[in-house]
Amino acid sequence: MVLKSFEIDWEGKREVVEYESDLTYGEIESIMTSCVDMTDMNNIKVKIPQYRTMIFLKTLRSAPFKVNDISVLRNLKNSVVEQVLKGLMVEDRKSTRLNSSH
Repeated sequence: MVLKSFEIDWEGKREVVEYESDLTYGEIESIMTSCVDMTDMNNIKVKIPQYRTMIFLKTLRSAPFKVNDISVLRNLKNSVVEQVLKGLMVEDRKSTRLNSSH
């Protein structure tokens, strides 16, 4: 388990979001199985909203809002969700660049 963090704007102040940056192979496979339909290799279908939701639920460990609760996630303001997604993607790209430079 590798916990990482970043900050978001939450109700007028900066708050920390912690997330799991190293999911297991099984966790990733489960997400991909649920979100990607490859029954027709010429027409692969990806359920992007479901993918983002599952990543949120699987990776977030602490935040200024309740984590691991789909109803809370669905009721967050879009601006908050965008900040969290950006934080997850930016931090992930940093890790990828650092790991690929070895």
